[in-house]
Amino acid sequence: MAPRDTRPDRFQPVRRLRHLAEAAAVDLLTSAARSAPPRARSAVGTGVGSLLWAFDIRHRRVACDNLRLAYRDGLSERDAGRLAFRSMAHFGKHAVEALAVGAADGSRSARPVRREGASHVRTADARGQGV
Repeated sequence: MAPRDTRPDRFQPVRRLRHLAEAAAVDLLTSAARSAPPRARSAVGTGVGSLLWAFDIRHRRVACDNLRLAYRDGLSERDAGRLAFRSMAHFGKHAVEALAVGAADGSRSARPVRREGASHVRTADARGQGV
C-alpha cells in the first residue's frame, strides 16, 4: 500500500466549486425536465448530448476509439465520429427523460402488483425450460 499524500490539495476549492456548479446544473435541468412536455424534453436532451460531444473531448475520443476497435476496418473515421455523435445525442435525450421520471406522482407504483400466468412459469421450469 502506497503512503498517503498528506499535502494540502490546492485545487480543492476549485474542485468544490465545479461540483457545486455541476449539481446546480443538474438540479436546473431536472426541474426543467419535469415541467416540460415530452417533445421539448427530447429536443433538450438531444441538445445536451450534442453539447457533451462538443465539449467532452476525452469521452468523444474514447467513443470513437471503441467504435473503431469494435468494427475494425469496417468503419471509416468519419462514420465512427458520426455514430459516436449520434450515440451521445441519444444518451443525452434519455438522460433528460430519466430526470423527468421523478415527476411521476407514484400513484401507479403504489398500487399492488397483480401476477398472472405464474403457472406457465412453474410449468416451464419443471420442464427444464428457461424462465
